Amino acid sequence: MTKDPFQQIINKSSNNLHSGIAEFFNSKNYKVEVSPYYVDNVTGVSREIDIFAQQEEERVDGAFNNLYIECKYLNSHLVLWQDTYTNNTVLDKYFRDHLEGPLEMIKDRKQISRLGTAMVFTDLHKKLKDGQCVKFYDSTGKNDLLFGAVSQAIKSMLFFSKASNDNDFNYPVVVLGNTKNLLRIKKTSGDIVSAQENFIMPVHYSYLDGKIIKTKNILVYIVLEEFLEQFNQSLTNTRDEFIDLLN
Repeated sequence: MTKDPFQQIINKSSNNLHSGIAEFFNSKNYKVEVSPYYVDNVTGVSREIDIFAQQEEERVDGAFNNLYIECKYLNSHLVLWQDTYTNNTVLDKYFRDHLEGPLEMIKDRKQISRLGTAMVFTDLHKKLKDGQCVKFYDSTGKNDLLFGAVSQAIKSMLFFSKASNDNDFNYPVVVLGNTKNLLRIKKTSGDIVSAQENFIMPVHYSYLDGKIIKTKNILVYIVLEEFLEQFNQSLTNTRDEFIDLLN
């Protein structure tokens, strides 16, 4: 039986992936906007983020979950370098920068100084410590697809978050489809294995804010299409831990 070439093109594009992700977050009480535009502050060129999803129902603390999502369908193999973060001082920098607004709301400052901000959000902390942390692995240029997606998610977050509540949780996210093509290299053994779980990518990011060069430590979520539910649960866990600290 001859395959429909047009259907093959559709299947290998990100269009089906986009619509599925938008539908998922709509079903989770998020307000979803597809392809909102923003202006790149370096080039002045208009760009878009695939999906912006905001938690529609306001939480008791007055903050929202804002997701800046890039969608990528993997037509070829993509390799990630798996890593772990065992240094709480390094982790602390990422948590302070990435969750700066929410952390400012936490009233029990003694608890933060005693545990370190990296230990406040245990769900995120456990992922980074247990090896659900990845870096780019690129010796052939094939990671350009992911590099571009990560950059786009971060840029859109930095642009749109200026208009959001200072206490919001802002998450840059890359959702991958056709993940049979996703591989990871284990740091300990060097083995290349299938990457069938969600990951977090710590990014030390420098950018222009007006004429000022700023640097920020950002946690980017790399989410597999089939594990969107697990990702949503991680957001819920972080939210619940945050509310518990406020009370």
